[in-house]
Amino acid sequence: MALAKFEKDTPDRWQNVARAVGGKSAEEVKRRYELLVRDVNDIESGRYDPQPRYRNTN
Repeated sequence: MALAKFEKDTPDRWQNVARAVGGKSAEEVKRRYELLVRDVNDIESGRYDPQPRYRNTN
């Protein structure tokens, strides 16, 4: 909801989003957003692999 409220051209967007979310810094919410955008792009391009990659402990 915060991303919709504070659109791309909103001054101090990430500070506003962080304040709305609470408990996160502007840098943390911006990084999370960037990761989500990457995931969506991967899903849309068919590169997303939903299988977890567990380490072999044997």
